[in-house]
Amino acid sequence: DGVVLAVRALDGEFVSQTHGAPPVFDDPRSYVLRLKTADLTMDPASLTALLAQQAAKIEKFPLSETRITIEKGALQVTGKLHKGVTVPFSMKASVSAADDGSLRLHAESLKAVGVPVKGLLDLFGLEVGDLMKAPKGSGIRADGDDLLLDTAALMPPPRLDGRLQQVAVDGQRLAMRMIGS
Repeated sequence: DGVVLAVRALDGEFVSQTHGAPPVFDDPRSYVLRLKTADLTMDPASLTALLAQQAAKIEKFPLSETRITIEKGALQVTGKLHKGVTVPFSMKASVSAADDGSLRLHAESLKAVGVPVKGLLDLFGLEVGDLMKAPKGSGIRADGDDLLLDTAALMPPPRLDGRLQQVAVDGQRLAMRMIGS
């Protein structure tokens, strides 16, 4: 719900989860989409919905009211961070594909309650990852000042068998190229 994935091109195959039975296309949990290559885009509203759906599955997820927009070629993430107290935050992040096929969001600037805190974190030897811990298997993890999103794990059914190869902000959309694992 609320997640629209625009498929520009896709080469792959549907593989049934039940040996010897064909995929049931009315049941997206009955098959896996094994990618060879795929060129996909998402708008900020879909990215926001995808993150909200994942957060709802995680007990004590440290972020709420998260909203993603695209401004000047970068993702702008706003919301509330729950770390003892609730603090409104905003983050400007560049995007890239990590070596493991995850979507890397690199925090270029971070504000809490409207005040820049990235430099303050650096001064105390802290990183964005120290503020946000997501449980293993959530598809979201921190690496220093970066958040890594497992794009295949975050997508709604059918499950994707593939990994992110390239990503870029293209106008008001996030453009992704995925390849087989």
